[in-house]
Amino acid sequence: LTVLGWAMIYWAHELFPLGHTGGLEIGAEGVKMNRGFVHAAHVSLGYLVIAAVVMQGGMGWYKRRTLQTTGEKVLGWHGDFGRWVMMPLGLVNVILGIWCLSPRWSVAVQVVFTLCVLVLGALIAVPA
Repeated sequence: LTVLGWAMIYWAHELFPLGHTGGLEIGAEGVKMNRGFVHAAHVSLGYLVIAAVVMQGGMGWYKRRTLQTTGEKVLGWHGDFGRWVMMPLGLVNVILGIWCLSPRWSVAVQVVFTLCVLVLGALIAVPA
């Protein structure tokens, strides 16, 4: 699902030439941020979260396969990594994305969406 989401964003950026680096450009003059720091942070953190999701999936597959074949429990920190590292990073990135779209959305809409994300984060943090 994460990779599909990234593919849709990639496709949208191809239709409307926005680039895939959040406005971060590295050239002969050095590093420039032509779309602002928050946007560049959103894109950078997004790529980090996508990499973490792919790693988490691979570790989950390895963990399950090892348990089924040997009965051994490995990577005991796998669940905590997802819940306490990946989810908060993902939620922070969604909030950054909400505020990157500020020219298009009213502040009231941004505040409501941000509160929704924070409530979601609080629900995720409550033990199952």
